[in-house]
Amino acid sequence: MSAPLKVLVVPSLLANRPSPYLTHLETAGLEVQRSPLGRPYGEAELIEGLRGVFATVAGIEPYTERVLREATDLEVIARFGVGYDQIDVPAATRHGVYVAMAFGGNHETVADLALALMGAVARNVVTYHQRVKSGGWGWEFRQGLWRATVGIVGLGRIGRAVARRCRAYEMRVLAHDVVPGRCVDVVPKKVRAGEKGPPTAVLYC
Repeated sequence: MSAPLKVLVVPSLLANRPSPYLTHLETAGLEVQRSPLGRPYGEAELIEGLRGVFATVAGIEPYTERVLREATDLEVIARFGVGYDQIDVPAATRHGVYVAMAFGGNHETVADLALALMGAVARNVVTYHQRVKSGGWGWEFRQGLWRATVGIVGLGRIGRAVARRCRAYEMRVLAHDVVPGRCVDVVPKKVRAGEKGPPTAVLYC
């Protein structure tokens, strides 16, 4: 009987705690190896960690030409999230390594964070927090988010998720995207250049 294929799990968010996602891999007969570092791998560490590994659940560690050349058993790089800034995709193609993304896996939580940061800026939360910690008090007038105007540049998964949340606040949503027609169901009215009412906040999604 052949040995099970090995999967290296690098992101500490998965590697350092019980995860039903990893249990699925083990149930499928794969050998899951969790990163012991608790931080991203450097290039040399990654080369060593990928020895004998068939697939990796990748974080932000560098999958360079050198890494992919040395990792002769590697066949799959599955990003825990989206984006491949740290992966040399042409090199992966040359070495026959598939690169996969978790599209749709985190855009809702990123949109949650974007709205939380918008609220923190609109209500000056950081300044108030520091003032209270130092024993002070007081307040200042701030517009807040309710019925404010927001500009969203880019209506991919994150931008559209942010727009849905903004509309729940009855905000006036201005948006732009390079894909024609993507703004139609998010921004019901076309806004012409020079129209009054500049955005209270501009997000690049």
